[in-house]
Amino acid sequence: MSGVLVTGASGFLGRHVMRELLGLNVPVFSLVRAGRPLEAFQNFPTICDNGDVIKLSEDIGRHNITNVIHVATIYPANETGGNAVNILNANLLFGGKILEASRLAGVTGFINIGTFSQFAEYGNVRPNSLYAATKQAFSELLSYYADWHNLNALTLILYDLYGPGDTRPKLLPELISAAKTGKWIDATPGEQKMVPLHVQDAVSAVVLALNNLRLDQKFRNPNLFVCGEEVLTVRELARVVERGSGQPMNVRWGARPYRSNQLMVPYVGPKFSGWNPRINIAQGVEQLLREWDESTG
Repeated sequence: MSGVLVTGASGFLGRHVMRELLGLNVPVFSLVRAGRPLEAFQNFPTICDNGDVIKLSEDIGRHNITNVIHVATIYPANETGGNAVNILNANLLFGGKILEASRLAGVTGFINIGTFSQFAEYGNVRPNSLYAATKQAFSELLSYYADWHNLNALTLILYDLYGPGDTRPKLLPELISAAKTGKWIDATPGEQKMVPLHVQDAVSAVVLALNNLRLDQKFRNPNLFVCGEEVLTVRELARVVERGSGQPMNVRWGARPYRSNQLMVPYVGPKFSGWNPRINIAQGVEQLLREWDESTG
Protein backbone atom coordinates (compact mmCIF):
# COMPACT_ATOMS: atom_id res chain seq x y z
CA MET A 1 0.00 0.00 0.00
CA SER A 2 1.31 3.47 -0.86
CA GLY A 3 2.03 5.91 1.92
CA VAL A 4 0.41 9.10 3.23
CA LEU A 5 2.13 12.21 4.59
CA VAL A 6 0.30 14.33 7.19
CA THR A 7 1.40 17.88 8.00
CA GLY A 8 0.41 19.41 11.33
CA ALA A 9 0.36 16.04 13.09
CA SER A 10 1.22 17.62 16.46
CA GLY A 11 -1.95 19.74 16.37
CA PHE A 12 -5.49 18.92 17.46
CA LEU A 13 -6.91 17.64 14.16
CA GLY A 14 -3.60 16.25 12.88
CA ARG A 15 -3.17 14.00 15.93
CA HIS A 16 -6.62 12.51 15.44
CA VAL A 17 -6.00 11.96 11.72
CA MET A 18 -2.70 10.19 12.42
CA ARG A 19 -4.22 7.90 15.04
CA GLU A 20 -7.11 6.98 12.75
CA LEU A 21 -4.88 6.14 9.79
CA LEU A 22 -2.47 4.16 11.95
CA GLY A 23 -5.45 2.24 13.33
CA LEU A 24 -6.47 1.44 9.74
CA ASN A 25 -2.93 0.14 9.07
CA VAL A 26 -2.23 2.86 6.53
CA PRO A 27 1.51 3.60 6.08
CA VAL A 28 1.36 7.16 7.35
CA PHE A 29 4.11 9.63 8.26
CA SER A 30 4.00 12.97 10.05
CA LEU A 31 6.11 15.82 8.71
CA VAL A 32 8.37 17.27 11.41
CA ARG A 33 10.24 20.51 10.95
CA ALA A 34 13.90 20.32 11.94
CA GLY A 35 14.37 21.37 15.53
CA ARG A 36 10.87 20.45 16.72
CA PRO A 37 10.81 18.12 19.77
CA LEU A 38 9.69 14.68 18.68
CA GLU A 39 7.72 14.26 21.92
CA ALA A 40 5.02 16.49 20.42
CA PHE A 41 4.45 13.85 17.73
CA GLN A 42 3.66 11.00 20.14
CA ASN A 43 6.01 8.47 18.54
CA PHE A 44 4.33 8.77 15.15
CA PRO A 45 6.43 7.67 12.15
CA THR A 46 8.08 10.86 10.91
CA ILE A 47 9.83 12.52 7.99
CA CYS A 48 12.07 15.47 8.83
CA ASP A 49 11.84 18.75 6.91
CA ASN A 50 15.10 20.69 7.09
CA GLY A 51 13.94 23.39 4.65
CA ASP A 52 15.39 21.80 1.52
CA VAL A 53 12.62 21.14 -1.04
CA ILE A 54 14.75 18.67 -3.04
CA LYS A 55 15.67 16.68 0.07
CA LEU A 56 12.02 16.62 1.18
CA SER A 57 10.88 15.40 -2.24
CA GLU A 58 13.48 12.61 -2.12
CA ASP A 59 12.26 11.52 1.33
CA ILE A 60 8.66 11.55 0.14
CA GLY A 61 9.58 9.38 -2.83
CA ARG A 62 11.71 7.00 -0.76
CA HIS A 63 8.74 6.26 1.52
CA ASN A 64 6.44 5.65 -1.48
CA ILE A 65 4.10 8.47 -0.45
CA THR A 66 1.40 9.16 -3.03
CA ASN A 67 -1.03 11.25 -0.96
CA VAL A 68 -0.58 14.28 1.29
CA ILE A 69 -3.05 15.50 3.93
CA HIS A 70 -2.17 19.14 4.64
CA VAL A 71 -3.46 20.06 8.09
CA ALA A 72 -0.65 22.34 9.34
CA THR A 73 -1.70 25.90 10.09
CA ILE A 74 -1.31 28.64 12.68
CA TYR A 75 -4.08 30.92 13.92
CA PRO A 76 -2.84 33.45 16.50
CA ALA A 77 -5.34 35.78 18.15
CA ASN A 78 -3.17 38.77 17.27
CA GLU A 79 -2.48 38.97 13.52
CA THR A 80 -0.17 42.00 13.46
CA GLY A 81 3.59 42.50 13.25
CA GLY A 82 5.65 39.36 13.73
CA ASN A 83 2.53 37.23 14.02
CA ALA A 84 1.47 38.37 10.54
CA VAL A 85 4.80 37.19 9.13
CA ASN A 86 4.41 33.86 10.95
CA ILE A 87 0.93 33.40 9.47
CA LEU A 88 2.18 34.13 5.95
CA ASN A 89 5.14 31.79 6.34
CA ALA A 90 3.22 28.91 7.89
CA ASN A 91 -0.06 29.07 5.98
CA LEU A 92 1.19 30.05 2.53
CA LEU A 93 4.94 29.69 1.99
CA PHE A 94 5.31 26.43 3.93
CA GLY A 95 2.30 24.97 2.12
CA GLY A 96 3.75 26.05 -1.22
CA LYS A 97 6.97 24.21 -0.38
CA ILE A 98 4.98 21.05 0.39
CA LEU A 99 3.21 21.35 -2.97
CA GLU A 100 6.47 21.71 -4.90
CA ALA A 101 8.10 18.82 -3.04
CA SER A 102 5.00 16.73 -3.73
CA ARG A 103 5.15 17.55 -7.43
CA LEU A 104 8.81 16.61 -7.64
CA ALA A 105 8.14 13.34 -5.78
CA GLY A 106 5.27 12.33 -8.05
CA VAL A 107 2.55 12.63 -5.39
CA THR A 108 -0.83 12.07 -7.05
CA GLY A 109 -3.33 13.14 -4.35
CA PHE A 110 -3.52 16.15 -2.05
CA ILE A 111 -6.12 16.90 0.65
CA ASN A 112 -6.15 20.48 1.93
CA ILE A 113 -7.95 21.64 5.08
CA GLY A 114 -9.80 24.92 4.62
CA THR A 115 -12.03 27.02 6.87
CA PHE A 116 -15.56 28.38 6.69
CA SER A 117 -14.15 31.83 7.50
CA GLN A 118 -12.92 32.10 3.91
CA PHE A 119 -16.54 32.81 2.94
CA ALA A 120 -19.14 35.50 3.59
CA GLU A 121 -22.71 34.72 4.61
CA TYR A 122 -23.97 33.91 1.11
CA GLY A 123 -20.96 31.90 -0.02
CA ASN A 124 -18.90 34.51 -1.83
CA VAL A 125 -15.18 34.41 -1.07
CA ARG A 126 -14.46 37.09 1.53
CA PRO A 127 -11.89 36.04 4.15
CA ASN A 128 -12.49 37.81 7.46
CA SER A 129 -8.93 37.53 8.82
CA LEU A 130 -5.34 37.23 7.67
CA TYR A 131 -5.53 33.57 8.68
CA ALA A 132 -8.56 33.00 6.41
CA ALA A 133 -6.96 35.05 3.62
CA THR A 134 -3.84 32.88 3.67
CA LYS A 135 -5.99 29.75 3.63
CA GLN A 136 -7.81 31.10 0.57
CA ALA A 137 -4.53 32.08 -1.10
CA PHE A 138 -3.14 28.60 -0.52
CA SER A 139 -6.28 27.08 -2.04
CA GLU A 140 -5.66 29.15 -5.18
CA LEU A 141 -2.06 27.90 -5.25
CA LEU A 142 -3.31 24.32 -4.90
CA SER A 143 -5.71 24.88 -7.82
CA TYR A 144 -2.74 25.89 -9.97
CA TYR A 145 -0.93 22.65 -9.17
CA ALA A 146 -4.12 20.68 -9.78
CA ASP A 147 -4.74 22.33 -13.16
CA TRP A 148 -1.21 22.49 -14.56
CA HIS A 149 0.63 19.66 -12.83
CA ASN A 150 -2.13 17.03 -12.85
CA LEU A 151 -2.39 16.86 -9.07
CA ASN A 152 -5.60 15.23 -7.87
CA ALA A 153 -6.62 17.71 -5.17
CA LEU A 154 -9.53 18.76 -2.98
CA THR A 155 -10.16 21.12 -0.08
CA LEU A 156 -12.27 20.13 2.91
CA ILE A 157 -13.95 23.19 4.42
CA LEU A 158 -14.26 22.61 8.16
CA TYR A 159 -16.38 24.49 10.69
CA ASP A 160 -16.15 24.99 14.48
CA LEU A 161 -14.00 22.00 15.41
CA TYR A 162 -14.14 20.56 18.93
CA GLY A 163 -13.61 17.29 20.75
CA PRO A 164 -11.55 15.41 23.34
CA GLY A 165 -7.95 16.41 23.91
CA ASP A 166 -8.47 19.96 22.66
CA THR A 167 -6.08 22.28 24.50
CA ARG A 168 -6.65 25.28 22.22
CA PRO A 169 -8.12 28.44 23.83
CA LYS A 170 -11.53 27.93 22.23
CA LEU A 171 -15.07 28.77 23.35
CA LEU A 172 -16.44 25.31 24.08
CA PRO A 173 -13.60 24.19 26.40
CA GLU A 174 -13.99 27.51 28.20
CA LEU A 175 -17.72 26.89 28.66
CA ILE A 176 -17.05 23.37 29.95
CA SER A 177 -14.53 24.75 32.42
CA ALA A 178 -16.98 27.42 33.58
CA ALA A 179 -19.75 24.86 34.09
CA LYS A 180 -17.48 22.65 36.15
CA THR A 181 -15.81 25.35 38.25
CA GLY A 182 -18.47 28.04 38.48
CA LYS A 183 -16.08 30.72 37.22
CA TRP A 184 -17.45 33.77 35.43
CA ILE A 185 -16.91 34.36 31.71
CA ASP A 186 -17.00 37.73 29.99
CA ALA A 187 -18.65 37.15 26.63
CA THR A 188 -19.99 38.99 23.61
CA PRO A 189 -23.79 39.41 23.33
CA GLY A 190 -23.68 35.83 22.01
CA GLU A 191 -25.95 36.08 18.97
CA GLN A 192 -23.28 35.03 16.46
CA LYS A 193 -23.98 31.60 15.00
CA MET A 194 -21.73 28.56 15.05
CA VAL A 195 -21.68 25.19 13.28
CA PRO A 196 -20.04 22.75 15.73
CA LEU A 197 -18.11 19.87 14.15
CA HIS A 198 -16.82 17.01 16.27
CA VAL A 199 -13.21 16.12 15.50
CA GLN A 200 -14.07 12.47 14.89
CA ASP A 201 -16.59 13.50 12.23
CA ALA A 202 -13.90 15.67 10.64
CA VAL A 203 -11.53 12.69 10.65
CA SER A 204 -14.14 10.49 8.95
CA ALA A 205 -14.42 13.11 6.19
CA VAL A 206 -10.63 13.08 5.73
CA VAL A 207 -10.64 9.27 5.45
CA LEU A 208 -13.48 9.37 2.91
CA ALA A 209 -11.62 11.99 0.88
CA LEU A 210 -8.47 9.85 0.95
CA ASN A 211 -10.44 6.82 -0.24
CA ASN A 212 -11.93 8.88 -3.07
CA LEU A 213 -8.46 9.97 -4.18
CA ARG A 214 -7.23 6.39 -4.09
CA LEU A 215 -10.13 5.34 -6.32
CA ASP A 216 -8.59 7.74 -8.85
CA GLN A 217 -11.60 10.04 -8.93
CA LYS A 218 -10.45 13.25 -10.58
CA PHE A 219 -10.65 16.39 -8.45
CA ARG A 220 -9.38 19.82 -9.44
CA ASN A 221 -9.53 21.27 -5.94
CA PRO A 222 -13.27 21.64 -5.30
CA ASN A 223 -14.41 23.00 -1.92
CA LEU A 224 -16.17 20.16 -0.08
CA PHE A 225 -18.04 21.39 2.99
CA VAL A 226 -17.79 19.33 6.18
CA CYS A 227 -20.27 20.67 8.71
CA GLY A 228 -22.48 19.41 11.51
CA GLU A 229 -26.25 19.37 11.25
CA GLU A 230 -26.78 22.03 13.91
CA VAL A 231 -26.40 25.79 13.55
CA LEU A 232 -26.76 27.55 16.89
CA THR A 233 -25.86 30.81 18.55
CA VAL A 234 -23.20 31.08 21.24
CA ARG A 235 -26.00 31.58 23.78
CA GLU A 236 -27.68 28.37 22.58
CA LEU A 237 -24.36 26.52 22.87
CA ALA A 238 -24.05 27.72 26.47
CA ARG A 239 -27.53 26.34 27.18
CA VAL A 240 -26.48 22.95 25.78
CA VAL A 241 -23.57 22.94 28.24
CA GLU A 242 -25.92 23.96 31.06
CA ARG A 243 -28.29 21.10 30.30
CA GLY A 244 -25.46 18.59 30.04
CA SER A 245 -23.76 19.64 33.25
CA GLY A 246 -26.87 20.43 35.25
CA GLN A 247 -25.18 23.66 36.29
CA PRO A 248 -26.11 27.27 35.44
CA MET A 249 -23.52 29.17 33.42
CA ASN A 250 -21.99 32.29 34.93
CA VAL A 251 -21.69 34.37 31.78
CA ARG A 252 -21.67 38.15 31.52
CA TRP A 253 -23.30 38.47 28.10
CA GLY A 254 -22.28 41.66 26.34
CA ALA A 255 -19.25 42.30 28.56
CA ARG A 256 -17.07 42.09 25.45
CA PRO A 257 -17.86 43.60 22.04
CA TYR A 258 -18.03 41.57 18.87
CA ARG A 259 -14.80 41.55 16.89
CA SER A 260 -14.72 44.06 14.06
CA ASN A 261 -14.53 41.16 11.60
CA GLN A 262 -17.10 38.99 13.40
CA LEU A 263 -18.89 36.59 11.06
CA MET A 264 -22.43 36.54 12.47
CA VAL A 265 -23.93 33.90 10.15
CA PRO A 266 -21.49 31.39 8.62
CA TYR A 267 -22.08 30.16 5.12
CA VAL A 268 -23.02 26.47 5.11
CA GLY A 269 -22.14 25.05 1.71
CA PRO A 270 -23.36 21.84 0.06
CA LYS A 271 -22.26 18.93 2.21
CA PHE A 272 -19.45 16.63 1.13
CA SER A 273 -21.21 13.89 -0.85
CA GLY A 274 -21.17 10.50 0.87
CA TRP A 275 -20.26 11.93 4.29
CA ASN A 276 -22.57 12.49 7.24
CA PRO A 277 -21.81 13.62 10.80
CA ARG A 278 -22.54 11.08 13.52
CA ILE A 279 -22.02 13.05 16.75
CA ASN A 280 -24.46 15.84 17.61
CA ILE A 281 -23.53 18.70 19.91
CA ALA A 282 -25.36 17.27 22.95
CA GLN A 283 -23.41 14.01 22.63
CA GLY A 284 -20.16 15.91 22.08
CA VAL A 285 -20.70 18.10 25.14
CA GLU A 286 -21.48 15.03 27.26
CA GLN A 287 -18.18 13.50 26.11
CA LEU A 288 -16.26 16.67 27.06
CA LEU A 289 -17.91 16.79 30.47
CA ARG A 290 -16.87 13.17 31.11
CA GLU A 291 -13.34 14.00 29.96
CA TRP A 292 -13.24 16.86 32.48
CA ASP A 293 -14.41 14.60 35.31
CA GLU A 294 -11.85 11.94 34.43
CA SER A 295 -9.00 14.46 34.24
CA THR A 296 -9.84 16.03 37.60
CA GLY A 297 -10.97 12.90 39.42
